[in-house]
Amino acid sequence: MLTTRALAAHLGVAHSTVARALNNDPRISPAMRARVVQAAQKLGYRRDPKLGELMAHLRQAQTRKFRGTLAWLTDYNLDDPYQKKTHLLHWPYAVRRAKELGYQLDLFSGVKPEDAPRLESILHARGTQGVIVYSIGMFQTDAWRWDWSAFAWVFSGSFPAVHRLDAVDSEDMESNLRLFDKLAAKGYRRIGVATTEAIERCTLFALCAARHRFALIQPAHPAFEHCLLPDLGSGSARTLARWIKCNRVDCIVSQVRGMEELLCSIGYPPPKQIGLAYQAVRPDGTNSGMIQREDKQAIAMVETIVTHLEHGRIGIPECPRRVLLPGIWHQGRTTR
Repeated sequence: MLTTRALAAHLGVAHSTVARALNNDPRISPAMRARVVQAAQKLGYRRDPKLGELMAHLRQAQTRKFRGTLAWLTDYNLDDPYQKKTHLLHWPYAVRRAKELGYQLDLFSGVKPEDAPRLESILHARGTQGVIVYSIGMFQTDAWRWDWSAFAWVFSGSFPAVHRLDAVDSEDMESNLRLFDKLAAKGYRRIGVATTEAIERCTLFALCAARHRFALIQPAHPAFEHCLLPDLGSGSARTLARWIKCNRVDCIVSQVRGMEELLCSIGYPPPKQIGLAYQAVRPDGTNSGMIQREDKQAIAMVETIVTHLEHGRIGIPECPRRVLLPGIWHQGRTTR
Protein backbone atom coordinates (compact mmCIF):
# COMPACT_ATOMS: atom_id res chain seq x y z
CA MET A 1 0.00 0.00 0.00
CA LEU A 2 1.31 3.44 -0.94
CA THR A 3 2.08 5.53 2.17
CA THR A 4 2.08 9.29 2.60
CA ARG A 5 5.86 9.15 3.11
CA ALA A 6 6.28 7.37 -0.23
CA LEU A 7 3.99 9.93 -1.84
CA ALA A 8 6.07 12.74 -0.33
CA ALA A 9 9.28 11.17 -1.64
CA HIS A 10 7.75 10.88 -5.11
CA LEU A 11 6.79 14.56 -5.10
CA GLY A 12 10.05 15.69 -3.52
CA VAL A 13 8.30 17.50 -0.65
CA ALA A 14 8.14 17.07 3.11
CA HIS A 15 5.92 14.38 4.59
CA SER A 16 4.13 17.05 6.65
CA THR A 17 3.27 18.92 3.43
CA VAL A 18 1.57 15.84 1.98
CA ALA A 19 -0.28 15.10 5.23
CA ARG A 20 -1.55 18.66 5.50
CA ALA A 21 -2.50 18.84 1.83
CA LEU A 22 -4.59 15.66 2.11
CA ASN A 23 -6.32 17.22 5.13
CA ASN A 24 -7.05 20.48 3.25
CA ASP A 25 -4.87 22.48 5.65
CA PRO A 26 -5.11 26.20 4.66
CA ARG A 27 -1.37 26.61 5.30
CA ILE A 28 -0.76 24.62 2.11
CA SER A 29 -1.31 26.59 -1.09
CA PRO A 30 -4.21 25.53 -3.38
CA ALA A 31 -1.69 24.70 -6.11
CA MET A 32 0.28 22.36 -3.84
CA ARG A 33 -2.91 20.74 -2.49
CA ALA A 34 -4.06 20.08 -6.06
CA ARG A 35 -0.64 18.66 -6.96
CA VAL A 36 -0.66 16.27 -3.98
CA VAL A 37 -4.24 15.12 -4.58
CA GLN A 38 -3.59 14.51 -8.28
CA ALA A 39 -0.47 12.50 -7.51
CA ALA A 40 -2.32 10.50 -4.85
CA GLN A 41 -5.08 9.64 -7.28
CA LYS A 42 -2.64 8.77 -10.06
CA LEU A 43 -0.51 6.52 -7.85
CA GLY A 44 -3.50 4.87 -6.18
CA TYR A 45 -3.09 6.19 -2.66
CA ARG A 46 -5.98 5.34 -0.35
CA ARG A 47 -6.35 6.49 3.23
CA ASP A 48 -6.38 3.53 5.64
CA PRO A 49 -9.60 3.85 7.70
CA LYS A 50 -8.30 1.59 10.48
CA LEU A 51 -5.11 3.65 10.76
CA GLY A 52 -7.27 6.78 10.96
CA GLU A 53 -9.26 5.24 13.79
CA LEU A 54 -6.06 4.26 15.59
CA MET A 55 -4.56 7.76 15.30
CA ALA A 56 -7.79 9.32 16.55
CA HIS A 57 -7.72 6.96 19.53
CA LEU A 58 -4.10 7.83 20.28
CA ARG A 59 -4.81 11.56 20.08
CA GLN A 60 -7.76 11.13 22.43
CA ALA A 61 -5.63 9.09 24.82
CA GLN A 62 -3.13 11.92 24.97
CA THR A 63 -5.74 14.16 26.61
CA ARG A 64 -5.00 14.33 30.31
CA LYS A 65 -7.41 14.41 33.20
CA PHE A 66 -8.29 17.84 34.61
CA ARG A 67 -5.25 19.38 36.29
CA GLY A 68 -6.16 23.02 36.86
CA THR A 69 -7.17 26.40 35.52
CA LEU A 70 -5.22 28.84 33.38
CA ALA A 71 -6.08 32.44 32.52
CA TRP A 72 -5.77 34.15 29.13
CA LEU A 73 -5.53 37.92 29.68
CA THR A 74 -5.72 40.17 26.65
CA ASP A 75 -6.24 43.86 26.00
CA TYR A 76 -8.00 43.01 22.73
CA ASN A 77 -11.48 44.55 22.53
CA LEU A 78 -13.58 41.65 21.32
CA ASP A 79 -16.50 43.96 20.54
CA ASP A 80 -14.34 45.33 17.71
CA PRO A 81 -14.82 42.99 14.69
CA TYR A 82 -11.25 43.39 13.44
CA GLN A 83 -9.66 42.80 16.85
CA LYS A 84 -11.95 39.84 17.46
CA LYS A 85 -11.01 38.32 14.10
CA THR A 86 -7.32 38.74 14.90
CA HIS A 87 -7.76 37.30 18.40
CA LEU A 88 -9.41 34.20 16.91
CA LEU A 89 -6.19 33.38 15.07
CA HIS A 90 -4.82 32.30 18.48
CA TRP A 91 -7.67 31.61 20.86
CA PRO A 92 -9.27 28.34 19.57
CA TYR A 93 -5.89 26.61 19.29
CA ALA A 94 -4.93 27.68 22.81
CA VAL A 95 -8.21 26.37 24.25
CA ARG A 96 -7.86 23.05 22.46
CA ARG A 97 -4.25 22.52 23.53
CA ALA A 98 -5.03 23.47 27.12
CA LYS A 99 -7.85 20.92 27.20
CA GLU A 100 -5.56 18.23 25.78
CA LEU A 101 -3.10 18.92 28.59
CA GLY A 102 -5.84 18.83 31.24
CA TYR A 103 -6.38 22.54 31.82
CA GLN A 104 -9.30 24.89 31.54
CA LEU A 105 -8.44 28.21 29.87
CA ASP A 106 -10.47 31.22 31.07
CA LEU A 107 -10.68 34.32 28.87
CA PHE A 108 -10.42 37.89 30.21
CA SER A 109 -10.56 40.45 27.38
CA GLY A 110 -10.23 44.21 27.24
CA VAL A 111 -8.08 44.23 30.38
CA LYS A 112 -6.13 47.31 31.51
CA PRO A 113 -3.44 47.81 34.17
CA GLU A 114 -5.96 49.34 36.57
CA ASP A 115 -7.93 46.05 36.45
CA ALA A 116 -5.08 44.15 38.14
CA PRO A 117 -6.41 44.10 41.75
CA ARG A 118 -9.89 42.93 40.68
CA LEU A 119 -8.51 40.35 38.27
CA GLU A 120 -6.08 38.98 40.82
CA SER A 121 -8.94 38.37 43.25
CA ILE A 122 -10.89 36.53 40.56
CA LEU A 123 -7.91 34.39 39.61
CA HIS A 124 -7.27 33.41 43.22
CA ALA A 125 -10.97 32.55 43.68
CA ARG A 126 -10.88 30.28 40.64
CA GLY A 127 -7.68 28.57 41.70
CA THR A 128 -5.84 29.82 38.64
CA GLN A 129 -2.24 28.64 38.48
CA GLY A 130 -0.84 30.16 35.29
CA VAL A 131 -1.49 33.33 33.30
CA ILE A 132 -0.96 33.91 29.58
CA VAL A 133 -0.79 37.60 28.67
CA TYR A 134 -1.64 38.23 25.01
CA SER A 135 -1.17 41.91 24.27
CA ILE A 136 -2.00 44.06 21.26
CA GLY A 137 -0.18 47.09 22.67
CA MET A 138 3.14 47.69 24.34
CA PHE A 139 3.04 45.72 27.60
CA GLN A 140 4.96 47.12 30.57
CA THR A 141 5.13 44.90 33.64
CA ASP A 142 5.74 47.86 35.96
CA ALA A 143 2.28 49.24 35.14
CA TRP A 144 0.54 46.14 36.52
CA ARG A 145 0.21 45.91 40.32
CA TRP A 146 0.15 42.14 40.64
CA ASP A 147 1.56 39.80 43.18
CA TRP A 148 3.76 38.36 40.43
CA SER A 149 4.92 35.54 42.69
CA ALA A 150 1.40 34.07 42.82
CA PHE A 151 1.28 32.69 39.26
CA ALA A 152 3.32 31.28 36.41
CA TRP A 153 3.51 33.70 33.44
CA VAL A 154 3.90 33.66 29.69
CA PHE A 155 3.69 36.72 27.44
CA SER A 156 2.95 37.16 23.74
CA GLY A 157 2.52 40.36 21.77
CA SER A 158 4.37 43.58 20.99
CA PHE A 159 7.69 43.17 22.72
CA PRO A 160 8.38 45.68 25.47
CA ALA A 161 11.68 47.51 25.67
CA VAL A 162 12.55 45.46 28.77
CA HIS A 163 11.75 41.73 28.80
CA ARG A 164 10.75 40.46 32.21
CA LEU A 165 8.45 37.55 31.39
CA ASP A 166 9.02 34.41 29.36
CA ALA A 167 7.60 35.06 25.90
CA VAL A 168 6.27 33.25 22.84
CA ASP A 169 5.96 35.13 19.58
CA SER A 170 6.94 35.36 15.92
CA GLU A 171 10.60 35.49 14.98
CA ASP A 172 10.35 38.89 13.32
CA MET A 173 13.91 39.17 12.05
CA GLU A 174 14.01 35.77 10.37
CA SER A 175 10.45 36.16 9.03
CA ASN A 176 11.21 39.59 7.60
CA LEU A 177 14.43 38.36 6.00
CA ARG A 178 12.46 35.54 4.40
CA LEU A 179 9.94 38.12 3.22
CA PHE A 180 12.56 40.33 1.54
CA ASP A 181 14.26 37.26 0.05
CA LYS A 182 10.94 36.08 -1.42
CA LEU A 183 10.29 39.48 -2.98
CA ALA A 184 13.79 39.59 -4.45
CA ALA A 185 13.23 36.14 -5.97
CA LYS A 186 10.10 37.53 -7.64
CA GLY A 187 12.25 40.08 -9.43
CA TYR A 188 11.67 43.16 -7.30
CA ARG A 189 14.84 45.25 -7.12
CA ARG A 190 13.91 48.39 -5.18
CA ILE A 191 12.18 47.05 -2.08
CA GLY A 192 11.39 49.67 0.55
CA VAL A 193 9.75 49.88 3.97
CA ALA A 194 6.72 52.15 4.22
CA THR A 195 4.71 52.19 7.43
CA THR A 196 3.74 54.48 10.27
CA GLU A 197 6.40 55.47 12.74
CA ALA A 198 4.13 54.51 15.66
CA ILE A 199 3.71 50.92 14.48
CA GLU A 200 7.38 50.52 13.63
CA ARG A 201 8.37 51.89 17.03
CA CYS A 202 5.93 49.50 18.72
CA THR A 203 7.70 46.57 17.03
CA LEU A 204 11.13 47.94 17.95
CA PHE A 205 11.80 48.88 14.31
CA ALA A 206 11.70 45.26 13.20
CA LEU A 207 11.08 45.98 9.51
CA CYS A 208 13.71 48.72 9.23
CA ALA A 209 16.32 46.56 10.96
CA ALA A 210 15.55 43.56 8.76
CA ARG A 211 15.77 45.69 5.61
CA HIS A 212 19.26 46.86 6.57
CA ARG A 213 20.37 43.33 7.38
CA PHE A 214 18.97 42.06 4.09
CA ALA A 215 21.07 44.68 2.27
CA LEU A 216 24.18 43.38 4.04
CA ILE A 217 23.36 39.81 3.08
CA GLN A 218 22.27 40.72 -0.46
CA PRO A 219 24.47 43.61 -1.70
CA ALA A 220 22.51 43.66 -4.97
CA HIS A 221 19.62 45.09 -2.96
CA PRO A 222 21.10 48.13 -1.18
CA ALA A 223 19.01 49.74 1.53
CA PHE A 224 17.66 53.25 1.12
CA GLU A 225 15.67 55.67 3.24
CA HIS A 226 12.57 54.23 4.92
CA CYS A 227 9.21 55.99 4.67
CA LEU A 228 7.91 56.30 8.24
CA LEU A 229 4.63 58.22 8.11
CA PRO A 230 2.82 60.00 10.96
CA ASP A 231 -0.56 58.73 9.71
CA LEU A 232 -2.40 57.75 6.51
CA GLY A 233 -3.78 61.22 5.74
CA SER A 234 -3.49 63.30 2.56
CA GLY A 235 -0.18 64.81 3.67
CA SER A 236 1.27 61.34 4.16
CA ALA A 237 -0.01 60.33 0.72
CA ARG A 238 2.03 63.12 -0.88
CA THR A 239 5.07 62.14 1.19
CA LEU A 240 4.69 58.51 0.09
CA ALA A 241 4.41 59.50 -3.58
CA ARG A 242 7.60 61.58 -3.41
CA TRP A 243 9.44 58.77 -1.64
CA ILE A 244 8.40 56.19 -4.26
CA LYS A 245 9.47 58.44 -7.13
CA CYS A 246 12.74 59.56 -5.54
CA ASN A 247 13.86 56.02 -4.65
CA ARG A 248 12.35 54.28 -7.71
CA VAL A 249 10.54 51.86 -5.38
CA ASP A 250 9.02 48.84 -7.12
CA CYS A 251 7.81 47.00 -4.01
CA ILE A 252 6.74 48.11 -0.53
CA VAL A 253 6.80 46.11 2.70
CA SER A 254 4.47 47.37 5.42
CA GLN A 255 2.41 46.43 8.47
CA VAL A 256 -0.27 49.09 8.00
CA ARG A 257 -3.89 48.35 7.17
CA GLY A 258 -4.89 50.96 4.62
CA MET A 259 -1.56 51.03 2.78
CA GLU A 260 -3.11 49.55 -0.35
CA GLU A 261 -5.82 52.21 -0.38
CA LEU A 262 -3.19 54.91 0.16
CA LEU A 263 -1.16 53.62 -2.78
CA CYS A 264 -4.23 53.51 -5.01
CA SER A 265 -5.03 57.12 -4.10
CA ILE A 266 -1.67 58.29 -5.50
CA GLY A 267 -1.75 56.20 -8.68
CA TYR A 268 0.24 53.14 -7.58
CA PRO A 269 -2.32 50.30 -7.33
CA PRO A 270 -0.76 46.96 -6.31
CA PRO A 271 0.42 44.82 -7.95
CA LYS A 272 0.12 46.48 -11.37
CA GLN A 273 2.11 49.60 -10.55
CA ILE A 274 3.93 48.49 -7.41
CA GLY A 275 4.25 45.38 -5.28
CA LEU A 276 2.90 45.36 -1.71
CA ALA A 277 3.69 42.75 0.92
CA TYR A 278 2.88 42.73 4.61
CA GLN A 279 4.89 41.66 7.61
CA ALA A 280 1.83 39.75 8.82
CA VAL A 281 -1.18 38.48 6.87
CA ARG A 282 -4.12 36.25 7.66
CA PRO A 283 -3.88 32.62 6.48
CA ASP A 284 -7.19 33.06 4.65
CA GLY A 285 -6.45 36.60 3.42
CA THR A 286 -5.84 37.95 -0.08
CA ASN A 287 -2.74 40.05 0.65
CA SER A 288 0.79 38.83 0.01
CA GLY A 289 3.07 38.54 3.02
CA MET A 290 4.06 36.38 5.95
CA ILE A 291 1.71 34.16 7.90
CA GLN A 292 2.85 34.45 11.50
CA ARG A 293 1.64 30.91 12.36
CA GLU A 294 -0.57 32.14 15.17
CA ASP A 295 -1.95 28.64 15.69
CA LYS A 296 1.53 27.31 16.48
CA GLN A 297 2.24 30.30 18.72
CA ALA A 298 -0.95 29.67 20.71
CA ILE A 299 -0.04 26.02 21.20
CA ALA A 300 3.48 27.00 22.29
CA MET A 301 2.09 29.52 24.80
CA VAL A 302 -0.02 26.86 26.48
CA GLU A 303 2.73 24.25 26.43
CA THR A 304 5.17 26.78 27.92
CA ILE A 305 2.88 27.78 30.79
CA VAL A 306 2.11 24.12 31.57
CA THR A 307 5.84 23.34 31.58
CA HIS A 308 6.34 26.23 34.03
CA LEU A 309 3.73 24.77 36.36
CA GLU A 310 5.12 21.26 36.17
CA HIS A 311 8.61 22.52 36.99
CA GLY A 312 7.56 25.03 39.64
CA ARG A 313 8.62 28.13 37.69
CA ILE A 314 6.40 30.71 39.36
CA GLY A 315 6.69 34.49 39.30
CA ILE A 316 8.99 36.72 37.27
CA PRO A 317 11.96 34.63 36.06
CA GLU A 318 15.51 35.65 36.81
CA CYS A 319 16.46 35.04 33.18
CA PRO A 320 13.45 35.37 30.84
CA ARG A 321 13.24 32.94 27.94
CA ARG A 322 11.79 33.57 24.49
CA VAL A 323 10.28 31.02 22.11
CA LEU A 324 10.24 32.49 18.59
CA LEU A 325 8.54 30.91 15.58
CA PRO A 326 9.39 32.02 12.02
CA GLY A 327 6.58 32.80 9.62
CA ILE A 328 5.87 31.32 6.19
CA TRP A 329 5.19 33.10 2.89
CA HIS A 330 1.62 33.53 1.70
CA GLN A 331 1.08 34.42 -1.95
CA GLY A 332 -1.72 36.91 -2.34
CA ARG A 333 -2.93 39.27 -5.02
CA THR A 334 -0.78 42.29 -4.00
CA THR A 335 2.49 41.01 -5.50
CA ARG A 336 3.28 39.41 -8.81
